[in-house]
Amino acid sequence: MKINKQLIYIFMLLFVYACGSDEVNIPKPRGYYRIDLPKKEYVTYDSFPGFSFQYPVYAKVVKEKSDKAGSFGFNIEFNSFSGILYMTYIPIQKNFKQLLEDQHEYINKHLPKATDVQESKYTKPGKTTFAIAYDIKGSTVASPVQFYITDSTRNFLRGSLYFNMTPNNDSLSPVIDYIRKDIDQLINTLEWKEKR
Repeated sequence: MKINKQLIYIFMLLFVYACGSDEVNIPKPRGYYRIDLPKKEYVTYDSFPGFSFQYPVYAKVVKEKSDKAGSFGFNIEFNSFSGILYMTYIPIQKNFKQLLEDQHEYINKHLPKATDVQESKYTKPGKTTFAIAYDIKGSTVASPVQFYITDSTRNFLRGSLYFNMTPNNDSLSPVIDYIRKDIDQLINTLEWKEKR
């Protein structure tokens, strides 16, 4: 009987101790890793025959294949962010309307997962170059930014940003905004070269 009284006493102490705490355990919200963003600094890339542009020093330009019609691709790789800006240059040869339709088709492929598409237009005073960038909003959109730059007579350059991971643009939004400024710099500094 003595053992039972001791057990009851111990259980009562544990019960009082457990009830006496004012702290309530609340689940913590899901967090994201801190992303350190490098300082903005740009260099000019002038190795393509038709144009030059500025890109960030923390990225790398990688040339891809070209075809007989003069089209070629290249990538601007943001390795520290697992991001790639896929670029395609296409010379305009009576195909300008088709190039614009293709661009809209690329945008439309992302609409089922998009919550909004914001369009930004760029023009350069005194130049025939213009550009349109599309910010495609939505947490599971595969390509959050797409754009094209053209002079509407000879040159057409399109780009699309992708990340080498499952899309979660809520957590990637600081990086997307950061690279978006690099895309602005590319668009604003692109210069077409005169054909000789």
